[in-house]
Amino acid sequence: MRNLRDILQRIGPGWKLALGFVVLFSIYEGGHILHQRPYPFHLWRQTDCLSLTANYHAGQPFLQPAIHAQIADGGESGLSAGEFPLIYWAMGQVWKLTGPSEFAYRLFGILLHFLATWAFFHALRRILHSDFWALTTALLLYTSPVIVYYSMGFLTDVPALDLVLIGWYCLVRFGQEQRRRWWVWAMACFALATLLKVSAGISLVAFMALLALATVAPKAFGDRRRLLPSAGLGWATIGAALLAIMAWYLYAEGYNDLHNGRYTFNNIWPIWEMSPEEVRVAWDWARQVLVFQLFDTTVWVVLGLALLALAIHVRRIPWPVALLNGLLIVGVALYTVLWFHALDRHDYYYINPLIAVLVLWATFLWWLKRDHPDLFHARWSKAAFVALLLFNVAYAANNMRMRYTVFGPIDKSELLPIYHEHEFEVWNANDYYGLRSALDMGPALDSLGVPPDAKVIYLDDITINGSLYLMGRKGFTNYGNDWSDPGTFERLKQRGARYLIFAEDRWLEDPVVAPLLKRLVGRHRWAYVFDLKEVPVREIRVPVLSDGLVLSATEVRMDTVPCLPGPCFQGNEFPLEIKDLPTYGANVLEARITVRGHLRREEEGELLLMLGEDDQEHQIALTENVLTDGPFEVRFSVPRRPPNVHNTLFVWNRTGGPFRLQGLQIEVVRTEAE
Repeated sequence: MRNLRDILQRIGPGWKLALGFVVLFSIYEGGHILHQRPYPFHLWRQTDCLSLTANYHAGQPFLQPAIHAQIADGGESGLSAGEFPLIYWAMGQVWKLTGPSEFAYRLFGILLHFLATWAFFHALRRILHSDFWALTTALLLYTSPVIVYYSMGFLTDVPALDLVLIGWYCLVRFGQEQRRRWWVWAMACFALATLLKVSAGISLVAFMALLALATVAPKAFGDRRRLLPSAGLGWATIGAALLAIMAWYLYAEGYNDLHNGRYTFNNIWPIWEMSPEEVRVAWDWARQVLVFQLFDTTVWVVLGLALLALAIHVRRIPWPVALLNGLLIVGVALYTVLWFHALDRHDYYYINPLIAVLVLWATFLWWLKRDHPDLFHARWSKAAFVALLLFNVAYAANNMRMRYTVFGPIDKSELLPIYHEHEFEVWNANDYYGLRSALDMGPALDSLGVPPDAKVIYLDDITINGSLYLMGRKGFTNYGNDWSDPGTFERLKQRGARYLIFAEDRWLEDPVVAPLLKRLVGRHRWAYVFDLKEVPVREIRVPVLSDGLVLSATEVRMDTVPCLPGPCFQGNEFPLEIKDLPTYGANVLEARITVRGHLRREEEGELLLMLGEDDQEHQIALTENVLTDGPFEVRFSVPRRPPNVHNTLFVWNRTGGPFRLQGLQIEVVRTEAE
C-alpha cells in the first residue's frame, strides 16, 4: 500500500487525469462503442450529421452543405444548412484519407472531449491551487450520461461545450496573466462554440453583459476591472464574434430559403407555441428522465447545497463573480423557456447549459477554500467526494449499458439497481425497429445491382436521413411525404426515385403501395427491395422434374425404392433434395417454383417441403410448407438474388416412416427483363 502511494505521488497531476479519463472510458466500454454504427436513441440527428459529413467526403463545397434526403429544390437535391458545418467538413476531409469511417468520427469526438477536460482541469488548478479538487471535478463531468453518450455520438453539442470549456480556461489565463491573446482566444472559442450550437452562446452573452456594465460603470468594479479587457479590445472581439455568428446563420437562412429545404430549424422552440398537453408531456419527461441524464440525484443534491451556501454567503463572493453566476443561471432559465419543446426527449439540448452548474461548483470550491480551508482540505470531505465520483461512474456505466442495449429487452439482472424508474422504461424501448435492415444494407444493395447513385424510397423511415445514410443512398423517407397519396409516388418517381424499400409486411397489402410491387429485386434481412422502373418483361417456363424424370437441375438426390405407382420414398429424414434450381440469372427479376403431386403417408407426423437459399457465408432464406395427404400444389416465390446465392428444394420427413409421391411435377417460371 505504501509503495502504491509512493508511485501515485510520483505521477504528475496531468498524467493522473489522463489515466483517470482512460479508465472511465474503458468502464463505459468506449473501445467497443468506437466500432459501432450510430445507436438508435436520436438516430435521427446522428444520421443528419453523418449525412452532411458523407456529402463533404463526396466533394460537396464547404458553403454548400447537403444531405442524403432529397428535401430541397422540389425534391431534386439535398442542399440544406443548419449549424456551422466545420466539423462535418473537416471529418469529410479525414474520410478522404481513411474512407468513410464512423470510428474516426467517434475517435475525434472523444479526443476533443479529453482536450476540453484537460483545459477544465487546468483552469480549476489555477483557481483552486488544488490538484485533488481540480482532478475529481474534471472527471465528475465525464460521469454525465449525456456527455458520455454524445461525446462519441456525432452531434455538435459536446464539441460545442468542449470549446466553451477551453474558452473558460483562456479566460482564467487572461485574468491571471493579463495577456490580451488569451481573451481573444476565449472569444474565438465562444464564437465557434455558438456557431456549432446556439445554446453554447450562454457564456458569450453573460460576458457581454459584464463588459457592458464595466463599460458603463467601471468604478463599480474597482480593482476587479482588470479581470475584463479594455472596452476597445473587449467590444472589438465580442463584436467580431457576434458578427461571425450572425453572418453564418443569416447565410444558412438564405441558403435554405433559396433551396426550400431544412433538415433543422435555426430558430426558437418556445413554450408559448405549445398546447397545454404538450407542455405537460415535455415537463414530465424532463423531471422523470432528462434531469437524470444530466447527472444523478446525488450530484444535484451536492450542487443544490453549494447553491444554497453561496446564496446565504453571497456578500462574501466578489459581486462580479456572483453576478456572472446569476447571469448564467438566468440564461439557462430563459433558454429553457425559449426551447421548452426540447424538454421532451431532446436530452442533448441541455448539454451546453451545464456550463452554469460547472461555474457554480467552481465558485463554491473557491469560496470554500478561502472561507473554510479546514473543510476544503479535510480528508473526510475529499473521501466523500471520491465516493460521489465513484458512484456516478457506476451510474453512468449503468446508464450506457441500458442505452447500448438494442434488438431486445434489457436484462435487469445485468444492471446495478441504481437507475431511475422511468429511465429503464425509456431505454427498454430502444431499438431501430423498421431501420434494422438498413444498418448493413449498403453492400447488399450493391450485390443486388442497385447502383450507388440510384435514388431510393424507404417507407418505414420517419427520420430525414436515417435509412438513407445507413444504406449509402440518396432519396426519400417518410419525412415530408404522404404514403397514403398515390400522387406522392408519381412525384418522387419524376424526381428520380428508382427503388422502393420497406421492412414492414403491412406494405404488401397497402392499397396505394401494392400496385407498385411488380418487380422484386431482392430481400435483405427483413427488407424488401422493389424496382419502380417499368420495363418489358417475359416469362420463361423451365420444367425441372416430371413423374420422377429429371429435366433440368444441377444435382438431384431421391432416396426411393421400386413401387407402382411411384415414386416411393424411404423413411429417412431428408429423402428428396434438388440443388440449384434455375431461378437466378442476370436478367431474372423474380422466379416462381411450383411443385405438384399426390401424397400418401405411411406414418403420422409432419412432412415438410422446404426451399433454402444460401450464400457463401450463411443462410439468407428458408421457406417451408406442410404437406398433407392427397393432391397438393405448393408455390415458392424467389426474388432476384446475387450471383453467389444457391438454392435447395428438399423434403423434411418428420414422420419416421416411408411415403409415396405420385405424379410429382416441379416447374420454374422466370420473369426476365427483355
